[in-house]
Amino acid sequence: MTVLAFHSPKGGAGNTLVTAGIARRAATRGQTVTAYDMTRQDSLKLFFGLLPDQKPVGTDGEPMVVRGVRLVGNFTTQRERDKAIEQIKTTPADELALVDIVSADWEGWEQIHRFADLSICVIEPNPIGLASLTRLGEQIPVTEREDIAIVLNKLDDRRKLSRHCHRFMKQLFDNQFLGSIRRDEAANEAIARFESLVEYAPNSVIISDVDALIGSIQQRLVRTHKSRNPIDTRAVQSAERQTV
Repeated sequence: MTVLAFHSPKGGAGNTLVTAGIARRAATRGQTVTAYDMTRQDSLKLFFGLLPDQKPVGTDGEPMVVRGVRLVGNFTTQRERDKAIEQIKTTPADELALVDIVSADWEGWEQIHRFADLSICVIEPNPIGLASLTRLGEQIPVTEREDIAIVLNKLDDRRKLSRHCHRFMKQLFDNQFLGSIRRDEAANEAIARFESLVEYAPNSVIISDVDALIGSIQQRLVRTHKSRNPIDTRAVQSAERQTV
């Protein structure tokens, strides 16, 4: 199995967008994917074209499979959340599980972080985003934590500070830095239309950036020998073609 935990020390960084993007792109390559929404806001489903009041559950009571991704969420009690965490622990060997964790839920992050193959921290390219990384260090500097990887979201190449933050992050975190996702208003427009980004804007830069990100995650998992069955190699090959 492969379990990826997505968490940001600061709200609004786009953690859910990154989780949904990787889930959808991995599924299109034949990977069996389950995405868990542990945010209490139940917003992950919006990135798959579902309505705000629509529960990701089929008529048979089982989680819905939307665009190739099995969606699990809408937890209303702590007991339901604890049960979901136990399910994540028993993810089948050939399956990819992605867990979206709200920034304020440090307890939930610690629970899942203990057994996740990789914890991915999503931040924005601004001073507040960079400063929030100090909350991840505990007694060990973030730059020395091999169990945490960094993704920079909402990168805007037109903004000087955004570009400088990008270069700084790449230099500071080196192998921990997985990549960046550029800002594209099409992501919000797709949600407003109750459509997925792939259907609404198939040429969005976010899609190509996520493909490259999948390749980086695959390489990281292989390098650290933490996953026997990492993300499907076809995703890596596609990402490499995108970045050549």
